[in-house]
Amino acid sequence: MRNQLSSILWGSLFIIAGIGFVGNAFNIWNFELFFDGWWTLFIIIPSGASIIQNGPKPFAVSMFVIGVLILLSCIGIFDYSIIEKLMLPIIFIIIGVSIIGKSGGMRINRQQLISDGEMPVNVAKNEYAAVFSTQSILYNENEVFEGASLNSVFGGMELDLRSCIINQDVLIDCTAIFGGMDIFVPKDVNVKVSSTPIFGGVSNKTCGTSYIPGVPTVYINAVCMFGGVDIK
Repeated sequence: MRNQLSSILWGSLFIIAGIGFVGNAFNIWNFELFFDGWWTLFIIIPSGASIIQNGPKPFAVSMFVIGVLILLSCIGIFDYSIIEKLMLPIIFIIIGVSIIGKSGGMRINRQQLISDGEMPVNVAKNEYAAVFSTQSILYNENEVFEGASLNSVFGGMELDLRSCIINQDVLIDCTAIFGGMDIFVPKDVNVKVSSTPIFGGVSNKTCGTSYIPGVPTVYINAVCMFGGVDIK
């Protein structure tokens, strides 16, 4: 359902842009794609799509709110100095609400996997971010992997799962905006990919491997905008 909503969002945006240019051709209105603060859409749209597709994760919500605030300052609704003062408190509030929400969810069932069509949703997973930086995440031998959320904005990220234990279906949410990710998975798992690519994409180099019955599946749910995810 979330994947459908994300597709509807992107499809609607392209339709609106197309109708706008058609109106220009017939002199019905003056549609401009490049308005004051247009570049903030590269923050707002992927973050919004990630929220719809993956749920309200702290990183995605923070980027969405910050993008909207910067856009409002660009069009003159808010002074940018006020926006600068609000950014850090907003991030703290979002993280605090997320921590409270996670603690409440863990009391119900920490290992619960909720089916959303074919894509599971893991209610207990770690979140990693690389913003204008690089990050390498290595799960060691005998360490159990239960899922993760990866966010790369103008950065690079590597997730190595080759030595860890995966004893159930897990979900990896990926958001790559002008960034890249490398995900290394064990040989004894199946991999299924669902992606929303905008001038980017997902490369699944495990595709040549035949389906293995009776083993866990690693589901990778990706939003890529001018970025990419490589699964190896």
